[in-house]
Amino acid sequence: MSRLGTSVTLTADPGQESRLAGHLQEIQGVNLDFEELDVGDFVLDGETVVDYKSGTDFILAVVDKAVFDTANRMKAHYRRPMFLLEGDFFTARFHQTPFDVHWAIGYLTGTLEIPVLYSPSPKDSAMLLYALAVETQHQVPEDDRPLRPNQPETRREAIRFLVEGLPGVDPELARALLRHFGTARAVFQASKEELQEVEGVREKVANRISDVLDSKKGR
Repeated sequence: MSRLGTSVTLTADPGQESRLAGHLQEIQGVNLDFEELDVGDFVLDGETVVDYKSGTDFILAVVDKAVFDTANRMKAHYRRPMFLLEGDFFTARFHQTPFDVHWAIGYLTGTLEIPVLYSPSPKDSAMLLYALAVETQHQVPEDDRPLRPNQPETRREAIRFLVEGLPGVDPELARALLRHFGTARAVFQASKEELQEVEGVREKVANRISDVLDSKKGR
């Protein structure tokens, strides 16, 4: 179901007033405030900040290494920092090679664990910021979120899905349990001692499985 039109409030650095503000304000549901930000260009909620850069801006920030200072400062002030890059940022310019940009993106995402998002145009950048704001400001309450959102489609997948939901049970161990006991019901009804008869099920795992199956919600 489309969430377009959902009301959100974004805080933008005044420097963005002449860049994305017009596109954002064209989106139904967007409320835009301007405030001098210490780091980043858009704050979506108290925990999420987005640094927005054109391709040229990003390459310059890679060349002078300012992007890494920005990344570290965003991580220091916000739990969810992100970069939003717009346009062409792979074409070499300013005495750098394409790999410099690839490496910078790899470092930001792989080492600093900061998402790097891409957009082809200002209009798309505005819509992406809006979508992010909707998700961060209107998240489903934690108790209502599915722990495993991908549901099985076949009976065989459903059987494995049930067993893999047990603590300490990965796909390989789930297959071993099903081979040994025959059915998911038999796995769930097995005692700790019977579980440990299966290769790969240590005492600690058997105890955790038994404890979870015997526990009431909230304990």
